[in-house]
Amino acid sequence: MIFDRLRGFEEEKNLLYGFYVQGNPFLHMLAIADEYGQIKQSHTNMAKSCQMTRQAFRTYVEKMKSDGILEVIQKKERINGNWVTTSNTCLNLNHPYFNGDKPEENDKPTEQKYPDDFLQDWVTYCGKERTHVGSKTDAYYNWRISINKHGRDIVMEGTVRYVKECEAKGSWKKSGAKWWNPTYEYYLDEKYHRSDETPEVALWNFLNSRYLDTLLNGDSRVECVGDKYMVEALLLTKGTDRDLGQTRDRLRRDDFNKRFCSCYEIAMRLKEFELRNTIYSNQVNSVIWRINE
Repeated sequence: MIFDRLRGFEEEKNLLYGFYVQGNPFLHMLAIADEYGQIKQSHTNMAKSCQMTRQAFRTYVEKMKSDGILEVIQKKERINGNWVTTSNTCLNLNHPYFNGDKPEENDKPTEQKYPDDFLQDWVTYCGKERTHVGSKTDAYYNWRISINKHGRDIVMEGTVRYVKECEAKGSWKKSGAKWWNPTYEYYLDEKYHRSDETPEVALWNFLNSRYLDTLLNGDSRVECVGDKYMVEALLLTKGTDRDLGQTRDRLRRDDFNKRFCSCYEIAMRLKEFELRNTIYSNQVNSVIWRINE
């Protein structure tokens, strides 16, 4: 695009900037957006730069949103101790208007052209439920932008926890393109980057443990490493039953899962010295269950 060749087209440097962008928020947004399409300036200040009333600016923005070229996401944030609603504005770089970086339909990446990192992360995102994850190609474009912006480790840390949460709840995931959308940044949600596990992630770790049969049958002593609340939650879930298998048979699967999550929340409220890290301690044989390994 010829716009990419412009230099010095900035409000602070060009005395005629106001003349060029007067009544033209789109041109102003192109000038101030970063490489990911994100716009830091508030709508009030953008309206001022374009010499428009706030109402006229809002009408213009609504038309851009209806065309799909602009996304405005409202979030609640804590600023100076108060909760306020902020708007994050971003140009949709997947829109056909910005197709310079996006191949034509007949030039989309094939399995052989996708980078290995993406193929690995796509398998992770699909998880056990490989349907309802949307277009692989669209997911790839947003994944690429997101990892370039935040780093693969951060993006995939949130992604792995989200997949575990959905599979533990038995709920469908968002499409890969929406989950990795750099405008929404779902993968940065603080609940997916906590130092402690959430009850749903802990449930997934339990249900997918290599020692699940041992934990259900109670035929070996199990010491847990990597989640200080896990064993306490399992013991509270089991109660006076002989083993966790008996508890699951008695409660049925869905009620067992709900009970585990509830007990995990109880364990999280206990003091550290109250937490137990071994289950079936009377058994002779023993194993060490290292979570996330």
